[in-house]
Amino acid sequence: MNQYVISFGGSLIFPKKLDANFLDEFRGLIVKQVNRGDHFGIVCGGGWIAREYQRGCNELSYLSSDVKDWLGIEATRMNAAFVKAILPEDLVYSKVVIDPTANLSTNKSIVVAGGWKPGWSTDFVAVSLADNLGVKSVINMSNTNGVYDSDPDKNSDVKMFENLNWENYRALIPSEWRPGMNAPFDPVASRKADELGMEVYVINSDLKNLENLILGENFKGTTIHP
Repeated sequence: MNQYVISFGGSLIFPKKLDANFLDEFRGLIVKQVNRGDHFGIVCGGGWIAREYQRGCNELSYLSSDVKDWLGIEATRMNAAFVKAILPEDLVYSKVVIDPTANLSTNKSIVVAGGWKPGWSTDFVAVSLADNLGVKSVINMSNTNGVYDSDPDKNSDVKMFENLNWENYRALIPSEWRPGMNAPFDPVASRKADELGMEVYVINSDLKNLENLILGENFKGTTIHP
């Protein structure tokens, strides 16, 4: 049995509307791998819903950072509830997990989680869930191909890293996390993954690419390692 924890970017679940076709294909891949004996933790991000609420909070300056955080957390839980709903009942844990450190004694092959507390992103939840389940790596799926030396949206002459250690990766990103920030893997989660000696794979939304990674075949993306 192989176990995987996926930090499932909200931009893939809910770009500007719920991407039902993509989620159905994702479901098919996960079920296929479970039928081969694999187990999964899937931690869902907030996507467009979270960003819209956070944009509204920025326009209403009297709303606190905690309010912005909690609205984002609720968006992740809504997305997680949908992802859990499309998975077969006989394979998935009965509740959306909101505390990744809680006892998760279950015979189910799939656990789906959303956000946890203000100040901690779903990347941090994914690392915490992996630690709880005894998994030493996290697959971070989003709409970026990997980790670059600069922002590819602002600079066409960029280099994508295939491998980075935590020290070098953390030098590329801000040291503090804020709701809605744009980093391949957030600073708080990176610090915890570094402390735990975990690997994180940063890949895009290509499901064949995800399957290659799961099967130990060549994949496109960045491996961040101790």
